[in-house]
Amino acid sequence: REVFNRYQHIFGKFPSYMLGLATRSGNMAEVFDATAKFIERDMEIQKNIKKAIISPAFALIATFGATIYYVVDIFPSTAQLFLKYDMPLPPLTQKTLAASDWLGAYWWLILLAVALPIVIIWRWWQTPKGKIWRDQRIVKLPIVGHLIHKSSIEIYFRVFGTIYGGAGDNIETIKTAAEACRNAWMEDRIKRVTIPMMLKEGLGFVEAMTAAEVFTRTTLTRLRTGQETGTLLQSAQQIATFYESETTFKMN
Repeated sequence: REVFNRYQHIFGKFPSYMLGLATRSGNMAEVFDATAKFIERDMEIQKNIKKAIISPAFALIATFGATIYYVVDIFPSTAQLFLKYDMPLPPLTQKTLAASDWLGAYWWLILLAVALPIVIIWRWWQTPKGKIWRDQRIVKLPIVGHLIHKSSIEIYFRVFGTIYGGAGDNIETIKTAAEACRNAWMEDRIKRVTIPMMLKEGLGFVEAMTAAEVFTRTTLTRLRTGQETGTLLQSAQQIATFYESETTFKMN
């Protein structure tokens, strides 16, 4: 297991953990199969999320670019025809023409004003605090936010359901699943709220998960039912399957 953990930056936290677990397991084929399914599903989720984000982003950029092109190039050429024959221009047209001249003269300043904050924010997003802040806001985005959130919940419970009970340490299972869910905000809340409440205050799993405030009401209700009936593992697997079906349908 220690050997695989050295290559987490290549395989990822969960695959490395599973490969290490397989060396101590009596059924390596089953563990490898579960790991392969996780990797395939994880790649599919990333592809679908990128597709869902890129399309509206491209439309927004194209619209903005077309507007700038009209103001800077097409509109001044048209306005010059009126100026050539000394025709008076409406006040709004005059202001638009002045704005066009200003944009043409100081385009580099506008580019700098737009690019510099983007670079600064992007660099900050690479820091631990920046990732947490970013991922917390991402799940609140319109249209795609709830899909990204539910995809992270799906990954969490797919990992949790795969290694629950077989790891010998359920706290480690919760931690590993949090690190695999691809959402720094959820990971941070689970590590800083859920796990300490279970260890220090003796709260049950579902109560501690509720306190993290990162899971949907449907998820918590299903977990509570599973905990009360002794079918927590099956509940985790059902949650993963349910959100897989929902996100796949809506993203496609």
